[in-house]
Amino acid sequence: MDFTEYTNKLKNQVIHSSTGNPPNGAQSDLSNNRISPINIVLNSQLDFAASTLPLDLKTVPGLSALKNLNLPKNFNWHDDGGEKSKYLSGSGNQMLCGSCWAIASAGIVGDNHVIAGTVNYTPDLSTTWSLACYQQAQCKGGNPAMLLNKISEIGIASNSCVDYSWCALNDECNGKATKHFKESKEMNLSSLIPKCGCIDASNDHLLYKIERPLNLSIKNDDDTDHFRLVVKTHIKTYGPVLGGFLVFKNFKHGKFTNVNNNQEGIYLENGIYTDNKTTFTDNYTTAENYMGSHAISIIGWGESKKEIVIDNKGTKKIVPYWVCKNSWTNTWGDNGKFKMAMYPFNKISQFDKVTVFTMKTGQKAKIGGMVLVKAKEKPQSIKLPQIPNITDSTTLLHPSTFYGKENKNTKGDPHNAPKDNNKSNDSKSKGNYRKLLQYGFIVILVIIGIFLLSWFVIFIVKRIKNNKPKKSIVSRIYR
Repeated sequence: MDFTEYTNKLKNQVIHSSTGNPPNGAQSDLSNNRISPINIVLNSQLDFAASTLPLDLKTVPGLSALKNLNLPKNFNWHDDGGEKSKYLSGSGNQMLCGSCWAIASAGIVGDNHVIAGTVNYTPDLSTTWSLACYQQAQCKGGNPAMLLNKISEIGIASNSCVDYSWCALNDECNGKATKHFKESKEMNLSSLIPKCGCIDASNDHLLYKIERPLNLSIKNDDDTDHFRLVVKTHIKTYGPVLGGFLVFKNFKHGKFTNVNNNQEGIYLENGIYTDNKTTFTDNYTTAENYMGSHAISIIGWGESKKEIVIDNKGTKKIVPYWVCKNSWTNTWGDNGKFKMAMYPFNKISQFDKVTVFTMKTGQKAKIGGMVLVKAKEKPQSIKLPQIPNITDSTTLLHPSTFYGKENKNTKGDPHNAPKDNNKSNDSKSKGNYRKLLQYGFIVILVIIGIFLLSWFVIFIVKRIKNNKPKKSIVSRIYR
């Protein structure tokens, strides 16, 4: 079955809350779904309720029933998933493209397949497939809930079909991921994205699907405990879920993840973080400190080992948090991960409750909540479209043989992001300069050491010669 036949077969199954048509052939036909860059203020459009059905807390087991499940106090799939942990996706690297919505979704879908047992390898799903085939605003952001709807209808391909070469090997795109809030607004990186299809479509490729995604958030503060237990149970049973939140300046650098600052690496929105100290202000979550919105994968939960300071009054409490996987490489934060304080410890920058935020422009954004997914079906082998104008001279991240067939990595490497060869030339030159300084410093130390050792040896030899006892006359006579 080829892709056109496959998508035509699905036309009667399309979820009506999702706009646009399935891709037809090599070029996706989602013009009705694209968001004009002029209207893009946020990096991601995070109104999940607009494109997914809600999960009503009344339809799931009650609080007392969920408490009887005896969920662990601390759990995350990367550390506590046993054999399956090694097959999970690592921290991604979106570089300067505002593709967090696509990276997070790809990782979540793949991880849910691993945990469901439909695969026994790392799926390595393609961010580029989503950017090219289910476009939205591409590098200027998108709604991951809408994307997950599309994946539930049609599916998502792996990096064996199409990978991030177009960005990783382009000097305009392959910069430091934390700079994307600014760069993705100023540059038209979306023009670099290839058309919908595979680099080498001569063989069939796999499409991975999920069940229809559901959004969930706290509607009433009295439901907070019930909400937490429902999400924890879902994560433990099916796999990671998607969260969307507002990013402020104190989050971007990741200094809050330092466990030596007495906050146990937990992000509290009103914290002012330095390398070894945390102070607090009354209200940091202002429009002036707002940088953009962000989508990530929630892989587990926990709570602080002891009471920690939560405000500028010195109040101390045990703080519950979500364990999250970011898309800013594994050099950011805690090996690419971070701990987000749960609502109500964070009221604005959090995943648990939908909030309305007013930006500098005066526009209001409705942001927050989670999207829950399940994987049940095994990936399906499909003849996918060919990206046009791919030749032997096209520069790619991998050898051509990588793209001609599915690469099922059974060894796994869950904690590593793409290697440093994806960095920008600027980053490379800075790294080389630092290495040169380090080597130069070591050489100087060695030279100084040799000089001091030589001087010491000469000094000892002279001392021995000067202190050598002279022979007496008697000793000379009787010799």
